[in-house]
Amino acid sequence: MIEASTSTSTSRSARILIVDDTPANLEVISGLLQPLGHELSTATSGERALQIVERLLPDLILLDIMMPGIDGLETCRRLKSNPMTAGIPVIFVTGAGDNVDAGFAVGGVDYLVKPVREAELGARVMAHLKLGWLVRELAEKNAGLEEARQELERRVLERTRELSVANRNLRLEVNERRQAEDRLNFLARHDFLTRLLNRPAFEDAFAHLLSSRAGLPHCLLYLDLDQFKVVNDVCGHVAGDELLREVAELIRGLLGPGDLLARLGGDEFAALLVGVSIEQGKRQADQIRRAIEEYRFVWEQHTFGVAASVGLAAVKGDETSVDALLGRVDAACFAAKEEGRNRVHVYDEQVGDLQTRQAQMQLAPRLTQALEQDRFVLYRQRIKPLQVNEEGEHFEVLLRMRDEQGGLVQPHGFIPAAERFGLMAQIDRWVLRRLSWHYRRHPEQLQSLALCSVNLSGLSLGDPMFEEFVERLLEEGHLPPPKLCFEITETVAVTNLPRTLRFIHKFRRLGLRFALDDFGSGVSSYAYLKSLPVDFLKIDGVFVKDMVSDPVDRAMVRSINEIGQVMGRRTIAEYAENGAIIALLTDLGVDFAQGYGLEQPQPFIY
Repeated sequence: MIEASTSTSTSRSARILIVDDTPANLEVISGLLQPLGHELSTATSGERALQIVERLLPDLILLDIMMPGIDGLETCRRLKSNPMTAGIPVIFVTGAGDNVDAGFAVGGVDYLVKPVREAELGARVMAHLKLGWLVRELAEKNAGLEEARQELERRVLERTRELSVANRNLRLEVNERRQAEDRLNFLARHDFLTRLLNRPAFEDAFAHLLSSRAGLPHCLLYLDLDQFKVVNDVCGHVAGDELLREVAELIRGLLGPGDLLARLGGDEFAALLVGVSIEQGKRQADQIRRAIEEYRFVWEQHTFGVAASVGLAAVKGDETSVDALLGRVDAACFAAKEEGRNRVHVYDEQVGDLQTRQAQMQLAPRLTQALEQDRFVLYRQRIKPLQVNEEGEHFEVLLRMRDEQGGLVQPHGFIPAAERFGLMAQIDRWVLRRLSWHYRRHPEQLQSLALCSVNLSGLSLGDPMFEEFVERLLEEGHLPPPKLCFEITETVAVTNLPRTLRFIHKFRRLGLRFALDDFGSGVSSYAYLKSLPVDFLKIDGVFVKDMVSDPVDRAMVRSINEIGQVMGRRTIAEYAENGAIIALLTDLGVDFAQGYGLEQPQPFIY
């Protein structure tokens, strides 16, 4: 970095900043300007120049274009964007091949070509300094016009001209403000990325159409991209944003002029097909789906195929609830994903599965409120040893939810919705925090505790942040690892076997134990069992509940128990509902039993 200052006495001295990354060029230009008696400062980079300008506010800047780091064009652009420095004239000092037009485009007032000639340099510097002085003098005189207008009658004409200019500027400002308000109103109702309607605007327009065009058939379409996350993961969010823009334009081109199209958020779009029957709507929805399937997204060296799952619902003439309609197509879209993706699913109110999905969507915000309001409660159910007596309490922690009226909601009433909408990881954290809180307040109960089993969801198992959460919780010391057992369903365990193994190995080293829940329900149970270092196998209750009367179920239980014993896993039979089942399990050598025949779930932590 080179910075120097020199000054000599003249009738009028100016501050001039010379910017060039070559010290020799700085020395030449400084030498040519020094006799003119101005105060000279120099900098060898755009970054340093911006610092000096902020401190000195020079009257003129001589700026090289080609520099490493922030080049001259970017430096000028930043100066002109700052109200404090926007008025400083910039003369570009360029090589013969530099793009002069680019310099004028960013705010330069003149340019000089290297090597700089003394006469030309002096003339242009003085011309722009004088022009700047004249502009400042004019500004100073104009600032006093208001006082002069009140005092001097002879300047009435000048005042009139000033008012005329002010009126013209005011009109321009009003127009600019109106345009700005229009832009703000547009952005308030449109998605910034795709320029489509946003969700609130779509719902408003949809509701208006329902009220103004009652009796006409319409179709509502809900579309979710199937490969969007892949593009984001491989190429980043900039590529993902471009994909959304291109898909939005693709869909827009396939809709009619009166149809509504919106981006609801993420990779989800909704369209209202106006005045069409469900048969026409299905054809149009499939046309959109096929167009997206045939489209290829290209980003740098990558090419991606894209697909979409589409939910479709008829809008009857007497429909009034926008939320209910959106819930239907969302449920239909989810069904399309479950059926294999890249397809159109038409909502049928007679189909129970879709009604269940709608109910789950309506339950999602209630689950969030239950978490925020601490409305979950814990029950416990005993796990009894069948072969040998064991000291201490051994039980499984069971979850319940209190509804808004205080009634208890059983797990099947909220767990599917929590899993679908990604809330199970938060619920798992809540359960573990509540257990830790309970044993911190009642350390005496730890003395009688042999093992406490807690169910973990697949979302928690795959979340690195959950691993950190468990480590921190164990470090607090209120939940001793040897007294804690995590139950993982067979389906979750084999969905991502490397992730499951990493999680199990990590926490078994700390002393935790693991149980493989619902064992036997999967098609490859025995194939995966050798790979999973669990401590317990929980035999799926579907085989246990009828084993007394069904020889096939009895054989399955015997087989699972024998395999578990050979591999060193202790077995737990679920659904031990009566004495006959318990006696048979004991005869088969099953280690533990759990069910209503032994104990109904008991309140544990409220």
